[in-house]
Amino acid sequence: MITHDRDKVIAAAKKVDPSINEETVDFLDDDGMQKLEAFYTIAFEAGRIAEREACAKNVGDFARKWWSIHSATNRHLETTRAAHDDFCALQIAIRARGESK
Repeated sequence: MITHDRDKVIAAAKKVDPSINEETVDFLDDDGMQKLEAFYTIAFEAGRIAEREACAKNVGDFARKWWSIHSATNRHLETTRAAHDDFCALQIAIRARGESK
């Protein structure tokens, strides 16, 4: 899991509640701060996953459109099929990008 520094966690908390400041966060004991950091980490990673999935979906949509245009002519079927396979491989690579972290 990614560990975020205290300043980033506080800055993110201020976006939710502008009244949060250094003194407010100092009120938290170590366990409370660890829970806040853990929540921030989970939310941050969820955003990264959603972004990767959105990118992969865009590639998939583009591949389907490209396939429908180019396979309709049937002139270069093997090249078209190879390009489509490349688009599919790109989707897999985008989705897998975060799995090794």
